[in-house]
Amino acid sequence: MKDLGSEILEAKGDAVTKVIDSLEAIFEKYPWAKEVIHSWSQYGFVTRMARDTIEWYHHLIQHLLSLSMSVGWHVAKEEINFHVKNLDRIRTDANTRIECLCKNYAYLRDGHADDWRSAKLDHKRLLAMTQKIADLQGLPTGGGWTCAKCKTSVIHNKNTACPLQHLSNKEVAKTVGLMFAGKLVLPQQE
Repeated sequence: MKDLGSEILEAKGDAVTKVIDSLEAIFEKYPWAKEVIHSWSQYGFVTRMARDTIEWYHHLIQHLLSLSMSVGWHVAKEEINFHVKNLDRIRTDANTRIECLCKNYAYLRDGHADDWRSAKLDHKRLLAMTQKIADLQGLPTGGGWTCAKCKTSVIHNKNTACPLQHLSNKEVAKTVGLMFAGKLVLPQQE
């Protein structure tokens, strides 16, 4: 993992130079002034996307490395699988290369902005932590009761209906993850 991060940093300059050279070759076919060609090649949105994408890939690798060191390889592996699945879906669903590049850019930009947090992964980790704590205490989770829909005992009790019962399982996982990440407050909690 460390080697991959180093390789990305080393390749960053070469990749951006290759993008700049390619853009200059394309733009030289048009009757544009050399200054315009230079400006668009050096500072245009394609070059910006290339620079940012490589930078954000590097940040993702650093995040995964940090995760494996601090929490453990099993958590990092789960997150690697999550990002690989999403990036592969972007690649296979894209109709053109430019669409794939733009979607990769957006995925990495948004992931970096959210500090690589995923509501789905947060929910999964929360359930695992809750179970580990219950195992350590020798007590059943939630006093012996866990909602079949939201898989927790903290959103409501067994005498009330689950406020998430109308959502799909995928939406429930996202909602519970957001709630435990502090990004969402359900009405009953206010």
